Amino acid sequence: MIPFDLRVRKSIPFGLQRLRNWLLNRIMLKSMSEADLTIFISNYARSVIESLTQIRNPITIPHGIGSVFRTSSSHPVRPSFLPDGPYILYVSRFDVYKHHYEVVSAYGMLPQALREQFPLILVGETNLPEAERVKSLISTLGLEKQVLILGAIPYQSLPPLYHHAYLNLFASSCENCPNILLEALASGRPMVCSNVMPMPEFGADAALYFSPFDATDINNVLGEALTNPDLLKKLSAAAIVQSDKFDWENTSKKTWFELLALAERSRTGA
Repeated sequence: MIPFDLRVRKSIPFGLQRLRNWLLNRIMLKSMSEADLTIFISNYARSVIESLTQIRNPITIPHGIGSVFRTSSSHPVRPSFLPDGPYILYVSRFDVYKHHYEVVSAYGMLPQALREQFPLILVGETNLPEAERVKSLISTLGLEKQVLILGAIPYQSLPPLYHHAYLNLFASSCENCPNILLEALASGRPMVCSNVMPMPEFGADAALYFSPFDATDINNVLGEALTNPDLLKKLSAAAIVQSDKFDWENTSKKTWFELLALAERSRTGA
């Protein structure tokens, strides 16, 4: 959704990347307006595009969740590189719209006792300038022992990180279908999440929501979650129920149904 999010596009420095997203905006709108079938992966994305151009035959089919991420699968062994005890996990590449800076700022506002009990683990590619800005903030706040940056982790190694987290966090403000959010929900662990669409579309009542632009709001929601075990128990149960709505088999069946229906219409001229 970056080509259609002016706030994110303005945060990109002038150069090829900014020009690329400007061109993608126009090319994608033109192709979707001329397509015989457009499959969206969130109702949010569909509403944004339909507000910008007329779509002939739109359908929404969200992505599914891989079975290895589900809590019903065999519980993965806790990786040895994780700290002992409970931790807060945030998986996302370091970019401005992922709001690591605000998350770390919010975490730094927590009482020291909570920070010592619940270290913050950040997983994701660090090859962007935002990573250096976040590392500098961690140093400035003296959080080197409490905020751990693990960098990129192979995709197949992510399930145990979600499953063993005390709390999963997702702070992005620009997504289409947030796979990380869905995978975290499937682990059956509690979730605190960005309130920017489409995150509430996918998280529904299985998460606590905060504004990713406001470190104070993130801090308040984190504090509420970390000091309310009964609430987290309810969120865990809701996460499993909500994640069951997203399944790759259903996604593939719906996709093939729409493609074959389109082929039939084309054959008959309907």
